[in-house]
Amino acid sequence: MFQQEKAGASEKRSLDEALEALAVTEDAMPKLLKRVRAFMPLEEGAEVLDVGAAQGGYVTAFIKAGFKARGVEPWEPAIETSRELARETGI
Repeated sequence: MFQQEKAGASEKRSLDEALEALAVTEDAMPKLLKRVRAFMPLEEGAEVLDVGAAQGGYVTAFIKAGFKARGVEPWEPAIETSRELARETGI
């Protein structure tokens, strides 16, 4: 099972760790959306920007939930893993 403490900084996750984290993120999406919607409207199809996106786990989860999501990440190894995650998940 994925444990954030084990993975360390999220931008350093491997593809396998990013996939495990994605599963956790997808499970938490209803709760996350409820928290965000308490402060602002966020309906399916809205644009979402993740700054410091690491491997793109939240971007992937938002896309799968019906949003138009993009991420910004400066660290090249994390960007490469995000590309692998996109290929693996079909995003």
